Amino acid sequence: MKTKLVVFDADDTLWNVSKRYASFLKPPLKPTGTDTLRDSEGSTVRLLPGVRKVLKELKERGILISIASLNSPEPNMVLECLKLFQLDHYFIHPQVNHKGKNRKHKNNTKTAQRKEWDSNRFP
Repeated sequence: MKTKLVVFDADDTLWNVSKRYASFLKPPLKPTGTDTLRDSEGSTVRLLPGVRKVLKELKERGILISIASLNSPEPNMVLECLKLFQLDHYFIHPQVNHKGKNRKHKNNTKTAQRKEWDSNRFP
C-alpha cells in the first residue's frame, strides 16, 4: 500500500523550542539563521536536522503533507514558525489550534486530503 498522506506534529518533530512549546514564544519572531528563530525574549526555535530534506522528498513523491498541533489561538506561533522557516507551502490544510490533537484534526485532514487529491486528479 502506497503512503498518500503524512501528518506531522510541530514541537519536537519539526523543531525544538527552548521554551518547550512554540505556543509559549513571544512575538515577534525573527530569523537568526537559516534554521533558527528567536522570539522577543531571546527564546530560540531550531529546525531539526533533515526536516527540509524529508519534506522535499515527500512532496517530490506526491505524498500529501499536513500538520496537526496544539497552539494558542492568537498569535499562532506554529504557523508563524512554518512561515519564517519557509516551510508553510508544504502543508495542506494545517490543523493548528488550541483545541488539542483530537479526532476533529483527523477528520479535517482527511477532508483536505480528498479535496487535494480531487483537484490534482481533475484539474
